[in-house]
Amino acid sequence: MLTGKTKYFTCFLLLVLTQVFTAAQNRPNGTPVSFNEKSLFDPPIIHIKNTINIAKPRNEKEPMQAGYTLDVSQYNLNKAGIWDSISTSSFIWRLTYHVADAFALNLYLSHFNLQSGDRLFIYGPNKSHPRGAFTSLNNAEYLCTDFV
Repeated sequence: MLTGKTKYFTCFLLLVLTQVFTAAQNRPNGTPVSFNEKSLFDPPIIHIKNTINIAKPRNEKEPMQAGYTLDVSQYNLNKAGIWDSISTSSFIWRLTYHVADAFALNLYLSHFNLQSGDRLFIYGPNKSHPRGAFTSLNNAEYLCTDFV
């Protein structure tokens, strides 16, 4: 049974932690414009080397590796993807990543900096599991997405 001071401390701690966790990622709801716009071209598919081949051997006492970090920084707005114009002042940039035999992907973005009004959506094949909209409210040194 919790005593008076312990009960108040526990309630205070829960309130503080709730605020910390709910402020972690601000993502307004929305639907990607690309869901309603037909592209003239399919976005290029970037095939990433199969990560199973780069797994390090482990001994029985080590936990299994849950994932791998792969550098895809060379695929940026200037060097990869496809731009579609949806109006005189609005554009969509699309890029597809494919990792053979991956169960899910999540992205770690560094130097994440969107301008006011910009929105980023990340989603799986066939427009499944949409994540976003990420906006200028999410600007940070690093941004990590949920699994897609």
